[in-house]
Amino acid sequence: IPFRPRYSGSFSCIMVALLLLSGDVECNPGPSCQPSSLRFGYINICSAVHKAPLIHDILADHSLDVLAISETRFQLDMPNSILYDVAPEGFSVEHSFRSRTANHPAGGGLALIHRNDVTDQPVRCSLPSPSSFELQVLRITSCKPCVTIVNAYRPPDRSLATFFEEF
Repeated sequence: IPFRPRYSGSFSCIMVALLLLSGDVECNPGPSCQPSSLRFGYINICSAVHKAPLIHDILADHSLDVLAISETRFQLDMPNSILYDVAPEGFSVEHSFRSRTANHPAGGGLALIHRNDVTDQPVRCSLPSPSSFELQVLRITSCKPCVTIVNAYRPPDRSLATFFEEF
């Protein structure tokens, strides 16, 4: 007599077995992100225009989840291939542009690069824009509690006294 398997289990037993066999099930996965588990970094890059490989290496070598950058010197009218190349695969970038001026013909600018699974939203400040420094404020919402990141940069030719008044 040939062997014939018979159905003798419940649907829930089969589902549990399939989930356990999939290999990516945790007994208690907990929250997807905790602020203490995020790795942050900051760098004044002095123009990120041709430094995407360096930025990628910094993120990888230091296992960073979030990297704040000042003096990107990116402009709003630059091609997306340049603007978004600073974020390696699996990461996103949020830019804050500074217009060119007579004193700063290359502009300035801030950027925040983060892993794709780290969700963020810009924070709108009700105060007037500062004149002595650049400011980028984002809230990481994928963590509980949420984390607010302030990326600020004061160019050296701006008044320190005004900076302290505005900040």
